Amino acid sequence: MAFYFINGNTMSEVWNIGKNFPFFFVVPGNGGDLILVYSIWIAVALTLYPLCKWYDNYKTKHKEKWWLSYL
Repeated sequence: MAFYFINGNTMSEVWNIGKNFPFFFVVPGNGGDLILVYSIWIAVALTLYPLCKWYDNYKTKHKEKWWLSYL
């Protein structure tokens, strides 16, 4: 949504329901290729994996902290 407004689009264009309902913040012709989207998702997953692995080990080693089960 931020990119929509950064590219110079306005809120009045969002509410033009007849043209782009239900994709309010999608402008035809903008966006990236599917390979770009896949690359970003893979990068996010690879970046977050070590953090998740550390957290899993921490929860396993600290069972006395009962409140961790809620996170």
